[in-house]
Amino acid sequence: VVATVALTLGVSSETLILVNCAVLCFSVATATKTRIRSTPICLPSIGLLGAIFAVAAVSGVGAQWNVYNHRSLWQRLLPEGRYEGSFTTPQGVYLYGWNQQQFVVSSWGGVCETLPEKELPAHILAAHLAQRPDAQRIAIVSPSALGLCNMFLTVPNVIAVTWVPLDAAYPGNLLRVLPESLHPSDKRLTLAHREARRYFVEHAD
Repeated sequence: VVATVALTLGVSSETLILVNCAVLCFSVATATKTRIRSTPICLPSIGLLGAIFAVAAVSGVGAQWNVYNHRSLWQRLLPEGRYEGSFTTPQGVYLYGWNQQQFVVSSWGGVCETLPEKELPAHILAAHLAQRPDAQRIAIVSPSALGLCNMFLTVPNVIAVTWVPLDAAYPGNLLRVLPESLHPSDKRLTLAHREARRYFVEHAD
């Protein structure tokens, strides 16, 4: 639980690793008798090692390690892209940056958001409108669908579009890092900052 809260607050997993290593070393160093395979351990050395881990954690080594790991993941996925940063929600870690003049968000080893994106949303839009051409209120349930929301807003008879994300914390974090030029400005768009099941229970009518 503590780790989840820390990650949500922006503490990197690498920093948590360093903190846990420090705590482990201090715990071992303060134990009355500590042996590994019957070989005595030099307690002062373990305490010193714990102090090194603690200093590394508070001095930003964990954050630098985190940036290195994320940049490596980004470059493996998008070698031509430019990594800019990351954000964390209780459900995952999202990397973001630019690739071929598009703002890209990746998570779980793949791309989950590309803005502006027109080709894929256009196909989805056409498929749905073929079934309900008179639809006026649209609810989109997706972990990342801002491009699709924007596409539905181009339909003249649509009066409201609600994006219901599978990760309730994702939209707010996305808008925080999204360039101003890509921010949604249409007042017909609503972001549901809650889980899909809870949202539909509250809007059952």
